[in-house]
Amino acid sequence: MKAEKKWKVKGTYVEDILYEFGLQHKHEDASHSFILNVRDELLAAKFSADEWKAILTDNSPKIPRLPDSINKELELIKAESMQSIRQFAAKKLPDVVNDDSLRTMYTCLLMMVDIKLSGFFDEENLEDDIKSNLWWPLLDYVFLQTPELLCRRGESSCVASAKRKRLQDLAGKRKSIGRKADLRVISRVDRLELGYGEGSRTDDVDSAKNVYDSCMKTAKCLKDMLLCLLVDVKYDPDVASQIVIVGFQFSKYKMKLLFMNNAGGYTCRIKETKYMTFLASDDSFLESFVAIYKLLYVAKMTMLETLRLVKQSKSKQELLDDLFEEEEYEEIPSGMKTPVQDTTTTSSSMSKRHRSQ
Repeated sequence: MKAEKKWKVKGTYVEDILYEFGLQHKHEDASHSFILNVRDELLAAKFSADEWKAILTDNSPKIPRLPDSINKELELIKAESMQSIRQFAAKKLPDVVNDDSLRTMYTCLLMMVDIKLSGFFDEENLEDDIKSNLWWPLLDYVFLQTPELLCRRGESSCVASAKRKRLQDLAGKRKSIGRKADLRVISRVDRLELGYGEGSRTDDVDSAKNVYDSCMKTAKCLKDMLLCLLVDVKYDPDVASQIVIVGFQFSKYKMKLLFMNNAGGYTCRIKETKYMTFLASDDSFLESFVAIYKLLYVAKMTMLETLRLVKQSKSKQELLDDLFEEEEYEEIPSGMKTPVQDTTTTSSSMSKRHRSQ
């Protein structure tokens, strides 16, 4: 790595700290891929308070919020009972049929009310039941109302990760971290990968599977996707740090988002939301729906903004290529050589470092 290309905060090269941190681990760790998760308490301890503050804030992309129009509508919903919520939403639908955002929100609300009243949350559901009856219908409807995006599930890994593994196979075999992707979100036209998700049946967010999926499998797939987009825009300095890949982590009826961007140099930074939960009680249902829907909306708008930035940069690059000779740029490496994976040690160690919020 070239020193002038590294991410320097308060006089410290972040990549140097990540490299030394990675050498301390005999098991596979995200630091081997120069992925920095801001929830990693052990890694945070390697930096001073000022350095860590800069790591948290430097080159942070703008994450969209729920529009005021939707917030105002949510405040109007009568929540005395499940039937009152259903009646209110059904009555409002004809009035908002031409408003994509509000129509999508009310349709999703009616969908969740039906699932709740069916007794679904009272059953001991399997992982596939939860995905196919709760999460996938929600995601499908939210993204189907967006012509630019498309959900894909059950496919072998993600295209970006498959590309990286093929290149690594030329140099020597390594153990892959996952055979199938629970969820991929791609653009309809160019098939650009914008989001990745994993799920589990357990509601223990600190379980070995959830922590490993979030900290390793999802994180590495997000980086693979991010690097592909950065290559597409030729590491355009005007947009490189603003391109964000979205991760979805589902833990039974809980959900959180991960946001990855190239914060600086060779480092890919991950920030996470808190887990939000679908609550089965009538008193808490509407509040929990609002929290989940906000996450889905933020995820959708973040991916649309990334898609816009990529298209804008590629158009600019095509114009510049016609006028000037193509400039060379240095790609971010996928990571340094990692030890043979020990899932027991890996999961146990990560659980201690990444406690849920």
